[in-house]
Amino acid sequence: MGSSSATWGTLLLNISSVFTKTNAAIIKHLKTNSEWLQQQLDQFTAISSDFKIKYCYEAFETPLILGKSAMIVPRVSAVVQGRPDIEALCLSKNHIELVRFTGANDEDFVSVASNLRAMIGECQDKIARNWTAQALFQSSVEAEANNIGACPETKSTGFYKLPFRMPIERNPMFIGRGAHLQQIHEYLCPTWNDCNTKECGSGQIVVLYGLGGMGKTQLALTYAAEQQEHFSAILWVDGSSRRNAQLGFRKIAQRYVDNASEKRGPEGRLEIQQQLHLGDLLTPSGQVTSVDIHLSEVTKLTISFLEREGNNNWLLVLDNVDDLQEVDIVDFFQGPRQGK
Repeated sequence: MGSSSATWGTLLLNISSVFTKTNAAIIKHLKTNSEWLQQQLDQFTAISSDFKIKYCYEAFETPLILGKSAMIVPRVSAVVQGRPDIEALCLSKNHIELVRFTGANDEDFVSVASNLRAMIGECQDKIARNWTAQALFQSSVEAEANNIGACPETKSTGFYKLPFRMPIERNPMFIGRGAHLQQIHEYLCPTWNDCNTKECGSGQIVVLYGLGGMGKTQLALTYAAEQQEHFSAILWVDGSSRRNAQLGFRKIAQRYVDNASEKRGPEGRLEIQQQLHLGDLLTPSGQVTSVDIHLSEVTKLTISFLEREGNNNWLLVLDNVDDLQEVDIVDFFQGPRQGK
C-alpha cells in the first residue's frame, strides 16, 4: 500500500513549488505504509464486497529525473489486501502511459474494455434489485406522509418556516440506499409518533462518513428532498472551511430575510431583522453583510435564532467537513440544539 516513489514526488514538488503552489500533504499520504492510506483501505475493504472490482497496475518503471526511474503503482500497491478473489490486470505501460492507448487494437485497451463490458453485464441484476428496493422505500415514505404529521406543539409557523431549496442539484441517476435513508430518518426523528414529546426528537445528529465520491452528499440531498415536509426549514452549510461555514450561516440568515420580505414586504423584513437582532448588519436594501469582519457575529446571531425555543423543527446539513479542527459543530452550537 502506498508507493516508495512518493519520495521522488516530494522532490519534484519542491522543485515545482518555485513556480506553482503545491500540496505536499497529498504526497505525504501516498507514501508506503501511510496511516491515512490505511484508513482509506479499511473503509474501502468494508464495502468492497458490494462491488465488482478489477485492479490495474503498470508493468514498467516511469522515467523521473537525473536518469532515475521508478515503479509508481506496482502490483503490491494496486491490489487491496484481503480480497485475493479480485483479478488484477497488468498493463504493459509505465505510469505516464497507463491510459494512453494507441487505438482500438491496443492489447491493453482490449483487455480493459472487455473487462468493463463484463462488469456492466454482471451489474444489471444488482441495478434491478436497487430499483426494487428504492420503489419499496418510496412507497413506505408516501404511506408515512399520509399517516404522520408534525406534532402540534412543534409545528413551526411564521418566520420560522422556509420553502424547500437546496444549493446543490440532485443527481437524477442516484438510486437505492433505501435502508440508509430509513435509518437516517429513524435517528433524526425517533419520537415522531409521540406527540407527548415536546421536542419531538430535536437535537439529533447523524454523521455520514466514508470515502470521497461514495455519495454522502447525494444521500443527504435525497433524504432532505423526500422528507422535507417533516421540517420547518432545511438548511445547508458548506463545512469545507471555517469561513465557508460562516458564509453558509450568513446565507441562512439571508434566506429568512428574503422569505419574510416576499411574504410581508418591508414590514416583514423589519420584523425578521429584529428577530435575528441583525441591526446594522442588514443593509437598507435587505442584504445581510458578507464582510469578513462581521461574519462571526452574523453566524452567532443566526445560530441564536435557530436555538430559540419554539424554532425546533429545522434540519441542518453540514456538508464537506473534512477537518474537524477547522470546522467543529460544537464550536457553533454551544447550547442544546433545537433542530437536527
